[in-house]
Amino acid sequence: MKLSSYLRNLGFLLLATLILSSCTYIKTRFTKDEDSVARVNNTYLDRANLAGIVPPGTSARDSLVMVKNYINNWIRNQLILEHAEGNLTEEQQDFTSQLEEYRKSLVIYTFEQKLINQNLDTTIREEEVETYYEQNKANFELRDNIVKVIMFKISSDSAKALKAARELLRPDSIVDFDAVERFSLNRTQQNIISYDSWYLFNDLLQLVPITTYNESAYLENHKFVELPVGNSIYLVRFYDFKIKNGLSPLSFERNNIRNIILNRRKIELINKMRDDLYDKASKKNEFEIY
Repeated sequence: MKLSSYLRNLGFLLLATLILSSCTYIKTRFTKDEDSVARVNNTYLDRANLAGIVPPGTSARDSLVMVKNYINNWIRNQLILEHAEGNLTEEQQDFTSQLEEYRKSLVIYTFEQKLINQNLDTTIREEEVETYYEQNKANFELRDNIVKVIMFKISSDSAKALKAARELLRPDSIVDFDAVERFSLNRTQQNIISYDSWYLFNDLLQLVPITTYNESAYLENHKFVELPVGNSIYLVRFYDFKIKNGLSPLSFERNNIRNIILNRRKIELINKMRDDLYDKASKKNEFEIY
């Protein structure tokens, strides 16, 4: 065989090998794998990443929508990530120190929560609540109108129920707790029972079709109202009210004050732990300041 023919055949063989190798590489790198559901350049989203996205009992149509939304969001985020990486220097992408600081913060936070769970005294006496309220009244300005109220929503066809409700809620009546509870459970479409605790007037307005442009005047002039709407009637009895910008009553702030006292105890417990640790380390010469 002539040398030129041999070289030509060898060239064809090398070219064919290169083409086959390239095809294998392309197939491996750029062809959708059976376990992948999406690709952005050389990054693949595996089917396993979709586990847990769809809650049990979700319909097939809703499941499909949720999966599509997840995939589309993944693609968008991956595109943004790659674009950002391409426009930032290696130094700008180095978050080693920040991640280490975040890890330290998480370790400290986890330990402090364990300390709180094991040692925090959660018993709060009523005297503590009252004392805190008396000493900090300036901090308890009422920001919303509040009411003590009972509301019944009753079908307009239920004549007997309406008669009984009017009797229970008449302005000169004393609240019969047991009767109100039984009535609300068996004969109302909807109810609010808050005659011994405060209820935000704005929350009431979200449920009851009361129309007023002057809330304080409305509350001052209404003890009992009936509001027919469609096939139902709302019966509302106001037992007390407080107008915003005044002093918020203790009964309305009790839970808030309890949380404040608990948070103060948490801070004191953590600070004591930190101070004790510092003092012990100082006595043992475990640290130095240069």
